[in-house]
Amino acid sequence: MLGWNVTRPVDLIKGIIVSDTTIQFINWDKYNKRQKDIKRPFWFAMSNELFMDPFYAELNDQERQAFIWLLCEASRQNKYGEVEISSRIFVQITGYKKSILLNTIDKLLKSGRAAGSRQDHGRIATATRQNRTEQDRTEQDRTLCSAIEKNSISHPEAYGAVVHVFESREVAPEITATWVDAFPDPGWVVAEVHKALAWEGANSTRKKKNFGRFMTNWLTRGWDRRITTAPTKNYAERRYEANKNALEIALAREAAKNEK
Repeated sequence: MLGWNVTRPVDLIKGIIVSDTTIQFINWDKYNKRQKDIKRPFWFAMSNELFMDPFYAELNDQERQAFIWLLCEASRQNKYGEVEISSRIFVQITGYKKSILLNTIDKLLKSGRAAGSRQDHGRIATATRQNRTEQDRTEQDRTLCSAIEKNSISHPEAYGAVVHVFESREVAPEITATWVDAFPDPGWVVAEVHKALAWEGANSTRKKKNFGRFMTNWLTRGWDRRITTAPTKNYAERRYEANKNALEIALAREAAKNEK
């Protein structure tokens, strides 16, 4: 290991975490595929497409570092993506304000990339809600519980270019997951989503409330046309096919003669 002289907070040296809240990263195995056989991990996996992730792009510079800090803590604590969060340690290590951490956690929860921990019964701890009215707290708890149920799986990675569309239009991951088998051409699906958005833009009065159902019907009609309409071949392609068929027939005849 490199000989860095790192000053660590007293809480970490003593092994004490004064937890403000606990969250659970969804699909943590994407970051740590060997969480079962490594008791004290010193690293975790990070996608090389991180900067193309719409969620990461929406964070400001300090929130991005807070996000990476949360990933590091989840790996260090090694509890299958469940992480106890101490705002005191965060402030000591990063020098940022506690509000940066709370904003980042809030965005993680809203995006479905994390959920309230089982220990918290799906609720955000008081620290993340201290500036909200009681009515806001109740409504956000209901929204969070609903999000946890809907986002038990994530949108397929193959649709990464349009995941932000699914999230903004509230398309459930269960719906996009069914498209993988129904329409086995992710590039085509992504292109069709863009076409559907362009259609809505040109027909603003017909914007669909249930975009998931609308998109499923759109893809079904498009896929049926796609597989029934054979592409027109040009002259060179037709000539190549004819020569190929003629050669195969000639070889077959020659083989039949030799057998006699």
